[in-house]
Amino acid sequence: MYSYFIFNGVDSRDMGIYLAAPAPIMRGKERLTDATVLGRAGTLTLAQGDDIYEPYTQQLIVRAREPIHEITKWLRGSGYVTFSGEPELRQLARVVQQAQFKKISHNLAYWEATVQFYCQPLKELIHESEYAYTSGAPLVNLGDVIERPVITLTGAYGNIEIAVGEEQGLRIEGLDSAYGGCIVDCGARELLSLDKSELLTRLTTGDFPALPVGRSAITFSGDHLGAVSIGRRQRWV
Repeated sequence: MYSYFIFNGVDSRDMGIYLAAPAPIMRGKERLTDATVLGRAGTLTLAQGDDIYEPYTQQLIVRAREPIHEITKWLRGSGYVTFSGEPELRQLARVVQQAQFKKISHNLAYWEATVQFYCQPLKELIHESEYAYTSGAPLVNLGDVIERPVITLTGAYGNIEIAVGEEQGLRIEGLDSAYGGCIVDCGARELLSLDKSELLTRLTTGDFPALPVGRSAITFSGDHLGAVSIGRRQRWV
């Protein structure tokens, strides 16, 4: 079976494109610096934030009858990319080297091109679960890093507090019942009205919830919570 990739919702196989070699499974490279400390033997290695990727270059094989102009329009800009080595995961990427096609076969039936993606190191499931949640029920983050879910409180109003474990949580003050509830986007660190038409982050104080790797629980308290649902956002390196 040929290797493939999906970029911005378009499958390379539907464009008549196949990878010249199996798609590798990429892992983020640590962002490290070495420091020399006076009076100390050797060097000190320091980690600096999130992992990074080097640009990822892939060779493509394309049938000559395919619309090359449409392919070059597709392989530009940024969006989510999925490689066939990990078909259940996706990651944000930008095409940093535009594909250039040249005929390679004796009868000119195939083109060859090279495309380069610059990928963000953290991957997420293409289809994440969203479900009703009971305050204090156990949650398991199966990913490799902290998870920042999207929490929907349908019918909530008044003052509300959301916390993970014993950590200081997020406090929402004076949520008007006219909004119909709210959406807590922990990744974007934003509070939105239920229909997403109004930004309400001004009503918040404290820290937006983050789920550590492994087992934890989110607790909710306040005047009126309504129905609580959680959209999971687990991530892998």
